[in-house]
Amino acid sequence: MSEYGTIYSTDDVKRQLVESNRNYNNEQTWKKAISDVNLNASRNQSSLADNYSSAANDAYASYLRNKNSINESGMIGQGKQELQSQNDANLQEAYNSYLKNYYTNAENISSEQSKQLSSIDDALSEQATNVSSYADAHFGYLEDLYNSDQNNTYEEGQSSLFSDPQWSRYLTTENVNGVDTNRLMTKEELMTPTYDTTIDDNGNEVKEWTSIYDDEGNLTTRGIDFFDQIENSIANKGGENTFGNYLSKNNEDLYKWSQSYNPYDYTFEGTNKGTFRTMSGMASTDDEYSFAERFGGFSNEQITNLYDKFNTGLSELDNLSAKDATTKVSEYSSQIFSLAKDLGIDNVLSEQGIDENTLTDRLTELVNMTKTDSDIALEQAMSGALSAGTGAAAGATVGSVVPGVGTVLGAIIGFFAGTISNVDEQARIRNSANETNEFAKSTSKELYADMLNKMVNLSLQTKRNSEIIKR
Repeated sequence: MSEYGTIYSTDDVKRQLVESNRNYNNEQTWKKAISDVNLNASRNQSSLADNYSSAANDAYASYLRNKNSINESGMIGQGKQELQSQNDANLQEAYNSYLKNYYTNAENISSEQSKQLSSIDDALSEQATNVSSYADAHFGYLEDLYNSDQNNTYEEGQSSLFSDPQWSRYLTTENVNGVDTNRLMTKEELMTPTYDTTIDDNGNEVKEWTSIYDDEGNLTTRGIDFFDQIENSIANKGGENTFGNYLSKNNEDLYKWSQSYNPYDYTFEGTNKGTFRTMSGMASTDDEYSFAERFGGFSNEQITNLYDKFNTGLSELDNLSAKDATTKVSEYSSQIFSLAKDLGIDNVLSEQGIDENTLTDRLTELVNMTKTDSDIALEQAMSGALSAGTGAAAGATVGSVVPGVGTVLGAIIGFFAGTISNVDEQARIRNSANETNEFAKSTSKELYADMLNKMVNLSLQTKRNSEIIKR
């Protein structure tokens, strides 16, 4: 369960702002403002009561002094009675005057307290409305991206934005006149709680949320990734149709609000946009989107589907000619390097002399070796470096010993070689027990996980190094 709350209705946002906004001294801003007003009113009321009590006591003391003076004056008869009556009347008048002033001032204090609390609530409501509208703008921007993508004309070899798994996860399929058609999910569909189930190490069933919010209204890992991706992904790739540009064109006032200083919440970024980021699980200064941060919010099942995409593509190599296989490898290499870009490590690999062409050449060599259908040829081509045997195990060894490649490229080649070898294995054992075939698939999946983990680790290390340099 995420610690981050629901941010799609104004009332929910108001509650969350009250709980989450803090000043420089880490005090809850709205609660402190309300508390200060109430405390000041209470002090004023207490001071007013003290003043009334003091004035009443003074009036009574004066009354007693006058009474004693009258009694000691030696006066008798009607004159003395009139003086005593006048003294009594003066005391009562003083009491009435003081009490009237007390009630008037007490009412003024309460009225001023209500006005100040109302002003705080108005400011809170305005802030909540802006935050809610800003959250909604993310869904509007997603729709704008989808419509633009649908209207684009792509040249041969180009891929549409929503063909990428990181964007296609926002699509759903519906049957229109007997034809399955993809469309963008609505805001309500994206927010409806959905999940995959997995089993933890103790054998317990665990929900992995695939929706933006869980069934208790908490923002999920997928939700955090959604807002991060929407705000930063296109901007990081140098595109013009960024979230900021979309917002400034469609709601300039809201855009200016997002960029302006937020006096109610202290963040390193300092703006309302920075506050929203902290509310949606990001750092206030987070202006970079990385798949590595949280694996795109994908569940284990969805990560497996990504693996299956790679594995299916590799399986096709078994039925292709050497020339066609080389072309397919080039496409596959491009997909892996696209993943490297998503993880933010493409520049790091390039600096080490590993670019897309280099990767393509290495993988093509492996394909040409395995097209001989001989594990011995594969082993000999690696200059006798292999000793782990054939198939997926050999692929893992290839990935670890190929000279001149780093850990990441080794893992990529290991997965590639192991999976291709699995294709040969599976072809040879089509009439064998299903368990053997499943073992080959499982081993290949482990190699994929190893490749992905090493790429992610390099991405995280690169990010940490960058943060150290910035400090």
